[in-house]
Amino acid sequence: MHSKDKTGYIFSNIGSPSSATYWGVWKYLAEFLMDENVIDIPALGRALLVYGIILPKRTHKSLEAYQSIWEDDGSPLLSISRDFATKVSERFDIPVKLGMRYGKLSLESAIRDFEREGVTKIVVVPMYPQYAMATTLSVEKEVARCVQKHRIQTPIEMMQPFYKHPKYIASLTNRLETELNRAHYDHVLFSYHGVPVRQLEKMDRSGTHCMASAECCETVDPEIGKYCYRHQVLDTTRLVTESLSAGHPPVSLSFQSRLGNDVWTTPATTDVLDDLAAKGVKRLLILSPAFVADCLETLEELAIEGKEQFLAAGGEELHCLPCLNSGDDWVAAFGHILTELH
Repeated sequence: MHSKDKTGYIFSNIGSPSSATYWGVWKYLAEFLMDENVIDIPALGRALLVYGIILPKRTHKSLEAYQSIWEDDGSPLLSISRDFATKVSERFDIPVKLGMRYGKLSLESAIRDFEREGVTKIVVVPMYPQYAMATTLSVEKEVARCVQKHRIQTPIEMMQPFYKHPKYIASLTNRLETELNRAHYDHVLFSYHGVPVRQLEKMDRSGTHCMASAECCETVDPEIGKYCYRHQVLDTTRLVTESLSAGHPPVSLSFQSRLGNDVWTTPATTDVLDDLAAKGVKRLLILSPAFVADCLETLEELAIEGKEQFLAAGGEELHCLPCLNSGDDWVAAFGHILTELH
């Protein structure tokens, strides 16, 4: 394909192992964890930590987790992402490629393919609603590395985070409302991917605001807020909650997927699950607005491990609301987001 005066879009998500085998998972985890934006310590210490401690201990556990969700056509995240990209491309007649940050269908290969195909501009779309060092910033740095390495001449733009875009909020709200109308729940928990507090502080470009007060993420100015993950998480939760019909169950938020002994954003989802069960919550609904496609963190960490924990603590039902995935309504909404945010 040769595109004249046409923009090519690269949808970038985290990626998945090439196979649900020991070495497939090992290779993927090694690439992911050696990213300086994920484990942000000096290279030598990171290598010793990853290869000497984390991989020997974690690969088998991660393999079991991936095997519990693996499908005939591979990773759910990849299959959902492919379907979504195809639908957006067909509906809006635009070239779309997947550019995963780690593993196959790489961001580098997508950029090089569009360069060869002659699109006049490339828009890289991080499929993370909220901006974070380990996700969006990592994509930005990988784009810069690829441009320099391959001397890419095609102009490249990065799409802004869409954590508060009205179409995204409406999509989440409609999905949540539909489920609340379908079944009764005692509580709704917004579970977001956690980040080390150290990384929040690094993203405060003023050097004076982050963690300066208990309300710092609620009283952030627009410039700082552009890079503050916790502020954007709070905003997404607030906007969706305010959009719900009257009489909805109580709502709270938490952070999942901790790694290591650093101080992470709180409260932890694991702690909240026990606490809610102890307070008498029997029917719990969880949604994961940091993810637009179901993946290991939603399908295994929450829907399997989280459910087992909640039931063991005294709860009676835990239901995980599917992510927006590749539903037609979300495809239509995302077309408007693409138009407005790049």
